[in-house]
Amino acid sequence: MDITFTPDNPELGEIEFKLDENALKSNVIMFPKNPQRTPPQTQEELYTRIREDQQNVAIDISTEVVCQTLAALDDMGFNIAKNPKTGYDVAMMLECVKALVMRMQGAEHPLHRNVEEIVPMEEFGTTAEAYYAQFLDMLDEE
Repeated sequence: MDITFTPDNPELGEIEFKLDENALKSNVIMFPKNPQRTPPQTQEELYTRIREDQQNVAIDISTEVVCQTLAALDDMGFNIAKNPKTGYDVAMMLECVKALVMRMQGAEHPLHRNVEEIVPMEEFGTTAEAYYAQFLDMLDEE
């Protein structure tokens, strides 16, 4: 197949492209015939899809944060592979970070129902808001 292109600048003249059929076929990206996800058909389906996507984002972020934390602990000299029961603590960390991200997204996580009973803010002598503000202040100082 020959294609002739005439640029706006007449001094350049005409430019010819020669393309064979195999080159054309190899550059074609086929559109998926059977998409795995169809567009939501109702508002409830849309909200369900958004919640699923939020949860997937929370899982991805949480996994990354926990991996970075484990790497930092390893760099600090902790033997992160020493005790196989550490898996329980890592799973708890993962769920805590996921709950944090989901709260920031305005979504619910099962830990939200219990965390106020588990974490004794009164013993820390503060409120959840003031406690969190301390961490935000530390971030601002860096």
